[in-house]
Parts: sequence; C-alpha cells; structure tokens
Amino acid sequence: MTFPRSAPALLAIAIAIAFVPALVGLVASLFAATLLIAFTLLGFAVLHALTRGVPGRTAILGGAYAAVVVLGWPALAAVLLAIADMIFRWRAKAVGRGPPPLPPPRT
Repeated sequence: MTFPRSAPALLAIAIAIAFVPALVGLVASLFAATLLIAFTLLGFAVLHALTRGVPGRTAILGGAYAAVVVLGWPALAAVLLAIADMIFRWRAKAVGRGPPPLPPPRT
C-alpha cells in the first residue's frame, strides 16, 4: 500500500481547513479523519514490514495494536511512522528481510 507523495500535504491542508467554522470545517474534518485512518493503516503496514523476521514480533505488533485500541492516541505514532516511511522508504529497504524459506516438500 502506497500513497501519492502529495498525501501528507493534503492531510495538513485538511487539518488546517478543519478549523474553519460551519460546513466547510465539518467537511474538511471528515476528510482529515479519513486520511488519518488511512495513514494509521499505512503505519501498521510499515510496522509489519519492519518487524518481519524480528524475534518478539508478535509481542511488538500485539502491543502496538493493544495500545491503539486501549488508548487511541498511539495511532498518531503510526501516522508519523507512515509519513516517515514515505520520506525514507524503509519498507523498500526491508523487502529482503524475513523468515527463512520453507523446507522443500517431502515426496
């Protein structure tokens, strides 16, 4: 999952316009909330890619998901992780990393 390079700028513009009163601000806040959810999902995709092959991956991912479900605000860390990945391309660098290949099937 990748976003256009302009997505962070659109998010910033939507957040800024969300402070305008009346219907314009409401529509902008809905657009900003939608983008924040999409960036949160992208942040979790980055976290999954970066922890591939890391011991304790289940605990790391479980803790991250639990923190977002229980507290809510750690989702902003996932948003920042997604934006940082768009800049630094960490997932592209982590493609070769992963668990060892499966053994060949027995005949």
